[in-house]
Amino acid sequence: MMMHGGMMGKSHSSHTQAEDNVKPIVKDATIGDYHLVAEFPSLVQHSETKFSLKIILPNESLWTNAHVRIKISEGKENEIDEVLSPSNEGKYEYSFPVHEKGLYTIAFVVEQLDESLLKMPIILSSEQTVQEMKHKNTGDNETSLWYYVGGVAMVAMMVVMMGRIF
Repeated sequence: MMMHGGMMGKSHSSHTQAEDNVKPIVKDATIGDYHLVAEFPSLVQHSETKFSLKIILPNESLWTNAHVRIKISEGKENEIDEVLSPSNEGKYEYSFPVHEKGLYTIAFVVEQLDESLLKMPIILSSEQTVQEMKHKNTGDNETSLWYYVGGVAMVAMMVVMMGRIF
């Protein structure tokens, strides 16, 4: 019976611990009274990544009257260029599903902070290489094998023990 407990596999998550510990790339800029903070989490193949931009005023409230675009490109292809509206939390956010490996450039482009256009847009960007999704072994095949080996070992032990009794 002790053998059975020792042969049970540990449960495994669908992603590695290293992926849990990856912190997003944070870029920031201060223009006059506005403090801009952009977060660029790591891109992982076959996952959706949410990028966010906060525009913070001196009183720590979020400014939501800016004109903000998100631009995403893989090399020179697949360019995304969309105007963003602030979320209910006051952030400018964009969710991006990544399917292909490659080098991506993600940029928040702030063209207007208040009623007037900026002389030059403010660009907060990050270049990232897509990481391939790596799953830890879920242990299904490995655990099944150990159950069979353990079961055979237990039957053999029982046969031996029963042979001694009779």
